[in-house]
Amino acid sequence: MYTGEQGHEVAQAIFADDACDPLAIAAICSSNKELRLDLLKLLQKQPLKQAAVLLAGVKEAMRAATASLQERYSQPIWRYLDKVLPKDVADQLLLCPSIISSLVRIPNFLLQLAEGLCKRGLGVRYHDILAAARGAGRVEGVEVWVQAQVGELGITENEAAAARLGITENEAAAARKLICQSIAPGPDTLPDGAMFKLAMLGLNSSNTATVAAAASMLLQLPRLPAAEVVELLYTAIQRHAANNALKHMSAAMHHVQQPWQLSGDQLLPVLQHAVAVHTQPSKYAQPVFRYLGDLNRALPVSSISADSVAGLLHTALEVGSDIHCFDWLSGLPTFPDIGRSQLIDLVQAALMASDSGVDVLSTLSHAQAFRQLNPQAVTSILTSTITAVAAAATADTKWLTITINRLCYSMRNADVAAARVMQSCSGCCHR
Repeated sequence: MYTGEQGHEVAQAIFADDACDPLAIAAICSSNKELRLDLLKLLQKQPLKQAAVLLAGVKEAMRAATASLQERYSQPIWRYLDKVLPKDVADQLLLCPSIISSLVRIPNFLLQLAEGLCKRGLGVRYHDILAAARGAGRVEGVEVWVQAQVGELGITENEAAAARLGITENEAAAARKLICQSIAPGPDTLPDGAMFKLAMLGLNSSNTATVAAAASMLLQLPRLPAAEVVELLYTAIQRHAANNALKHMSAAMHHVQQPWQLSGDQLLPVLQHAVAVHTQPSKYAQPVFRYLGDLNRALPVSSISADSVAGLLHTALEVGSDIHCFDWLSGLPTFPDIGRSQLIDLVQAALMASDSGVDVLSTLSHAQAFRQLNPQAVTSILTSTITAVAAAATADTKWLTITINRLCYSMRNADVAAARVMQSCSGCCHR
């Protein structure tokens, strides 16, 4: 049996551990009444420690690999909330904004765990769920908090309070129907702003049927502001590998009557993002860029300048993009108009690149400026490239030989008169 002073010291030692294991705390509390009282006193004085114990338990449960282990590791959390903490303290803990914010930002949160927390009083408001599905973070699986809550997504019976939360009962019902049943709301059932937010949540979903239903909602939003169109595109590009969002978006927009209203300057960062993030193996990259190409009818791609297309090609080279990316870029309307100086820079960059350089040289051969290369330009390209390779101690000369051969081949195929200067370059133009 611990004395009061000893119990206080043991309690302090337990809380000195940053891990704050709820299983150990629950076990100690159930075995020693005096120590439990000391722990509760410390917990009541340290709200941050209460939260740390809960979040440590959640983290442990989220690591579990199987359903049975998830259930097992959830039990200490329920014991902590139901037995260790007094009810009023546990209730206040589950209403703490920092706790809610931390939990909603955890990707792929377990439904069973979310349901258990919500059953005990945790409430995640609709606008918090939406916020987690938007922006740079785009929490994967955040729709679990729609599925887990028994009530109407944080709506109170007071209409004024519901309005302050930015959601109506109709919006809550539509959200539940989309997320839980993959059924999109009908035309004119929600205001455009609410329809956009719900479509955004659906496109971020981990359920492909929900994504398809959310994409179908876009046909009801022909006058979306440019900023909202851009956000939808960012989400679809970011989440496509997990939920086929671009596929469903391109299918939904197939019968669009007119392009979304946004400028080339607004669209360009989206395309840059697509090139930068999609460097996966070909089985993933090919659909991404194919579906982006399918969206051309809904996007003002003709307003992307030839200079910007050249910049996208440079980015693709830098990140080591796949041939499908270069094929997509070559299909942009202004690609053939890439200027001579930019083409020369791209050819030289391709010669210095590894395997992606071969792909981009094949792509560049379709530009008008490529067919107009003269012997002086080709000689300058080769001289500066070989000089740069010689100066780089780590340069891979194997790839230089391959890319020069590809340049030679592309020039011959494009019937470029300057191809004859390649005959002096390591015999790479032999027939």
